[in-house]
Amino acid sequence: AGLAVGLPGQGLDAEALFKSIESEVARGLVFLVEHCAGDQHADGPWTLFRPPLSMGDARVTTNTLLAEARACAAQYQQHAVRISAQDTRGGGRKVSFIVHLPEASA
Repeated sequence: AGLAVGLPGQGLDAEALFKSIESEVARGLVFLVEHCAGDQHADGPWTLFRPPLSMGDARVTTNTLLAEARACAAQYQQHAVRISAQDTRGGGRKVSFIVHLPEASA
């Protein structure tokens, strides 16, 4: 299964999402893959999937982040999944990309 890509209120296709995440990777930020019960993703609590991937870590690539998000979505199929980037060097800048939403129940 592929990732449903987009931001709340602003859909992104797979290529645009990749480029947006790639831009954040180039900034050397700290990345989190998080999940949340699907019906609470707008303002509910988000849970860290695995330890954060830090700036300077050679494993931090856009493909690695998307693979982590896919693994999270596979494990928590009924949860929303997002990749968040945080600037820990100051300013507290944070950007999040919702990369998976569960399918609506029939």
